[in-house]
Amino acid sequence: MHLFAGVASLTVLFAGQALAKPGAEDGTDRTPYYGDINPFYGDLDPFYGDINPFYGDINPFYGDISPFWGDIGPFWGDINPFYGDISAFWGDIGPFYGDLGPFWGDIGPFWGDIGPFWGDINAFWGDIGPFDGGTEADYQQVLSDLNAMLAQSEAVWGEVVEADTGLSFWNGFAQDVFAKHGIDLTDASSLEGLDAADRSAFFMDWYDGLMAFSGADRVDHWMAAANWSPALTQIQGSGDDVRIGLLDASVHGHDDLTDNLIYAGGYDSQTGGHGAGVISLLVSEHDGEGVMGIAPNADVAAYSPFDETGTAGWDDIRLGIYNLLQQKSTIINMSLGVSGWTLNQEWSGIFSDKVIKKMDRVIFVKAAGNDGIQQTVDLDWDFRNDPNLLIVGSVGPSGEISSFSNTPGEACLLDNGICHEENKLKYRFLVAPGEMILVADGEGGLVRRSGTSFAAPLVTGAIALLHDRWPWLSRYPKESAGIILQSARDLGEPGVDGVYGWGMLDIEASQSPLNFNRLYWYENVPKYKKNGELHKYKLKRRRATQIRNPSESEREAWEADGMYFYAFEYIGDTWRDFAIPLSTQLIGQTAKIRGEDERFQHYLYERMIDWMDGFSFSDVTTHTAPIARGQDWRFEMSIANRSPFEDYSESALPFQTGFSLEQPETGLALKFGYGEGAMALSGQEGFGLFSDYDVSTGGANPVLGLASGGAYAGGSYGLGEKATLSFGMTETQNDRFYVAPWSNEELPLIEGLEDYKASAINFGMDYALTGRASFGVAYTQLQENSGLLGIQGLGSLAMDKGGVTDAATFSGGYQLTDTVNLSASVTVGRTRAGSLADNVLSVADGGLTSTAFGVAAAKTGLFGESDRVRLSMAQPLQVSSGQLEYTSVQVVDRQTGEIGVVTETFDIGGQNRDYVFEALYAAPVMDGRGEISAFSQAETRSRGGTDVTVGARFGIGF
Repeated sequence: MHLFAGVASLTVLFAGQALAKPGAEDGTDRTPYYGDINPFYGDLDPFYGDINPFYGDINPFYGDISPFWGDIGPFWGDINPFYGDISAFWGDIGPFYGDLGPFWGDIGPFWGDIGPFWGDINAFWGDIGPFDGGTEADYQQVLSDLNAMLAQSEAVWGEVVEADTGLSFWNGFAQDVFAKHGIDLTDASSLEGLDAADRSAFFMDWYDGLMAFSGADRVDHWMAAANWSPALTQIQGSGDDVRIGLLDASVHGHDDLTDNLIYAGGYDSQTGGHGAGVISLLVSEHDGEGVMGIAPNADVAAYSPFDETGTAGWDDIRLGIYNLLQQKSTIINMSLGVSGWTLNQEWSGIFSDKVIKKMDRVIFVKAAGNDGIQQTVDLDWDFRNDPNLLIVGSVGPSGEISSFSNTPGEACLLDNGICHEENKLKYRFLVAPGEMILVADGEGGLVRRSGTSFAAPLVTGAIALLHDRWPWLSRYPKESAGIILQSARDLGEPGVDGVYGWGMLDIEASQSPLNFNRLYWYENVPKYKKNGELHKYKLKRRRATQIRNPSESEREAWEADGMYFYAFEYIGDTWRDFAIPLSTQLIGQTAKIRGEDERFQHYLYERMIDWMDGFSFSDVTTHTAPIARGQDWRFEMSIANRSPFEDYSESALPFQTGFSLEQPETGLALKFGYGEGAMALSGQEGFGLFSDYDVSTGGANPVLGLASGGAYAGGSYGLGEKATLSFGMTETQNDRFYVAPWSNEELPLIEGLEDYKASAINFGMDYALTGRASFGVAYTQLQENSGLLGIQGLGSLAMDKGGVTDAATFSGGYQLTDTVNLSASVTVGRTRAGSLADNVLSVADGGLTSTAFGVAAAKTGLFGESDRVRLSMAQPLQVSSGQLEYTSVQVVDRQTGEIGVVTETFDIGGQNRDYVFEALYAAPVMDGRGEISAFSQAETRSRGGTDVTVGARFGIGF
């Protein structure tokens, strides 16, 4: 165990040991070289408009339940973007396979030459024009290019094709592909009848055919789209000790797949190899040939409800689920349903069955169906027996919903006839790649097929990895399903929508923390008896945010010492643990986790580093250092620049400073200092600028901001797992003198104006709602000694007796994606007269009501990996209702001249409001030694007019 001094605090990290990289016994690294493989060529379009046409008509008269959901039109749209994405995917193939060392032992030497060939082929195919170019010259050019492609392919693949088939490259491979697509290399006219789909068919057959001779597992387009790699599967355990239930057609023709079957029940009906295709995506071995499954070591219990007609009744479905539950399946994949429905009413009866409803520790993953419909019919639902159900739609390689995929729409699961928003079908829906997926064909070979049936097993496989790495999650199906949904990449309209639901399955994200800000780690804190003798140790939970923004020296030490971060994430009623390397020495190595050897989750390395370097836009440059660490307390000191809004000050300190003390054993933390107390005590996530708390520009508790700038003190105390109580006080005194720049000259701002003095107390409670969402509420009481909501007067209108404001602030944050964070804050205040009642000018009975709010959205990685942008809108503090009283001596009787005291009231609440819009952008340059930034601010005033400010900055440090 290493003690390591963090930027913000002294933290405890675990030290790992660098081990030897896997390889041959002689130490040779046999990881294959893939180079820049770009196997897909130029302008490829959809294929197989008529693929497996018999499925559309299979048993048309038996309509109960069909695994193919009617007429699947797999590829009618334009999927040009598919091949654009594939190129980028293959460009990164080296590191993708870099961790597959143990699986690649006997790959032939021809792979050593494949890099240069495939590195050139992308540019080569970029020059091949459309087959339907229109002129004889166009076709002749394409024919010439195809002949050149043939020659290049033979130069690389000829030897291995001949060795495998005993025939030449042309006779053993190329001749059949050209003949299948009717292309005659001596006759340009043979190209005239080929449309975009035909071209795609040719190119894909060429790629699949050559890869069959590679001696390597197939890399398919869905892997990049769903953010999966075989290395991720290996790290997470490959599905060991997980049992998947498969409610689908029987599995035949593939010994490597049936090896995973621990049970097979129901009818013996293949139904076109559908079951084999689905199971191949789940458990195909990573053995150097064919398809790769997401969880190749998982056990599968299979049941076929499809009789000899290829259809199934509801009794067959019920019996199938019975049997799969008896086999102790924790996930049941179901690629079946009723045509015309995303979810049919009959499913409620299935899940409410007296036996099935008792098996509540299972996740059902169901394909959405292939009718291309959006469900509009609500369903009566038995929420007493509500299953953990995920419904999966299909997207194409472009990321758009497949034309055949059913979607949830705004259909609702009714609770006693009532639709609650959270019960809409879309909140159980996500999408995954489902077009032209390479799968087992049920006859010992491979075929490309489309349908939501082939999107669903990708989700099931991701859950299997969860249950392998964290076995206890199998007892928490609700939390497991929530992880899959919350980690999905948003598609379509922002948020959960009726087409994509939660969005695209992201397998790596599902195996990662949902929110790094919500990570914790534990320390052994020693406890002592009164006589000083060691008594015992107590675990103390620490927040991961304490190790953000590490210094260069810390990074170097982490790298040199082989450090890793062992963290916990709390999800619902359970948790996940993560072993995240902070040193590249540990990549590919193992750690002792739960008393077992588990691989370091090195796929999290970059995510962790990006998060540590992540930002909350701030104009406060803070330097923090530990001062001392005793047996019970930690003590730190920080120093930062002063607020740019503090120009009116005679203060001798040109900076602000603070101190913090923390007692790990009790969770008590104390802080005190001189400077921006509002930022120190409020700490609202997403609001880290001086301007966010300024009464004229900010919406994040500007009431507390009015007392900010002088001495402050406060602290926090943890209450349970998710709640934190905070408290504090702050004060300010502004002498209204302006210190002229570059001189010692001091100029009074306004002659006769009293010093502005204010103090405030603040109590708050923050609560983590989920892994992505948080909520906070705070009470602030502001005491102004010489002003009213920051406003002062002169002479008889001087507000030298002040006022008292009670305010409530509600704040929230939501981590929309790993790179996008949303924040909001609303403040409502009530100001009463206090001592101001004795003044000529005072607050009327009933007081003043004021409001302020701010919203902000921040994103990292807009144009590059490390740039950042923040967009915000604020309504500064504004009185919305209330009256002021002005008391004066006047003639009260114009006839007699009698003099008396007269009190007049003035409404000061305004309907028109001021708004401040701000955009900030920053990007590192020169390897992080410098930064360029730009900002723009627009202020719309209720009195009319808009003030716009823009600017840019370039900074560099050494």
